Amino acid sequence: MNLVTRTTGQPINVNSDAVRLAITPNGKTVYIDGSEHTVVPISTATNTAGKPIKAGSEPFFIAITPDGTTAYVASNAVYAISTATGTARKVLQLARFTPMRIAITADGKTAWVSGIVSGKDGRIPHGVVVPISVPTGRAGQPINVGEIFPCLVTTPWRSGRTLGPSSCSA
Repeated sequence: MNLVTRTTGQPINVNSDAVRLAITPNGKTVYIDGSEHTVVPISTATNTAGKPIKAGSEPFFIAITPDGTTAYVASNAVYAISTATGTARKVLQLARFTPMRIAITADGKTAWVSGIVSGKDGRIPHGVVVPISVPTGRAGQPINVGEIFPCLVTTPWRSGRTLGPSSCSA
């Protein structure tokens, strides 16, 4: 969409019912949840879809680091996608844990993942948050937050007119 003229361009076919997206801080690439277990990068300069990137069973949420080098995807696990190479690696998978949202700190050092741990032996599910070190890709210890609160908000950073990050908009 052209925000100046408020007109839409031609649709970009990505073979998906995409509902979630994230834009790199430089505005050059949009990442959307694709079909068949993928995330699809779209060039904003050419409005063309790139090669789909496999990221778990059902990509649910996408967050991009402030420097634009990594896209984190909540799926059946949490995947880190290198925006330079388009390759994904699993960085977090816990038993009975369903990642829901991701927020990345303003300094880009920590990706916070909120999610639900399903009840064991009939117990009620509960919410947790898990910090992931962006430089190392290592997950910290899950923090039990009791109630299920899928949204996360970190201290905002600013990129032009964009203020973020918050995972509450999807």
